[in-house]
Amino acid sequence: MSGSASFERGYNLPELVLIICTLEIQTVFLGGYRFEASLSRSWPARNVITDDGAMLIMETSPREFYIIGSGLTISFARDPDTDSGIAGIETVEQVTRVSGRWITERRLNGDQTNQGRQLLLDPHRPQIYRVRLYSIIPKQGS
Repeated sequence: MSGSASFERGYNLPELVLIICTLEIQTVFLGGYRFEASLSRSWPARNVITDDGAMLIMETSPREFYIIGSGLTISFARDPDTDSGIAGIETVEQVTRVSGRWITERRLNGDQTNQGRQLLLDPHRPQIYRVRLYSIIPKQGS
């Protein structure tokens, strides 16, 4: 899905991507970023701890995404068709919707995001996250 649709009243329809994962790694590109999803694993043994996982990604603005899902580990990178930059998590918040407003339940830190490289979704309970990504584009000739 590319581009975004506009309604008559000026509302923009955000881009959405659904990923359902079993044993294979699933990759999708959205908003100039690559999202790579694999099943949740234990640490440090790295055993698969769930039979399946799923997530829905919604791009709400440049560099900002809402992700709902469970049972997956998501890695982030720049889309190589966009540029040769690097990417990672700038901020990630677990959120909920109350009375029409987004409420931050908790902000995840480096210990919970593998130092800004991955989002670890609970293997058994769907959660909603607001994720802001960063990208660093190398200078030409470097």
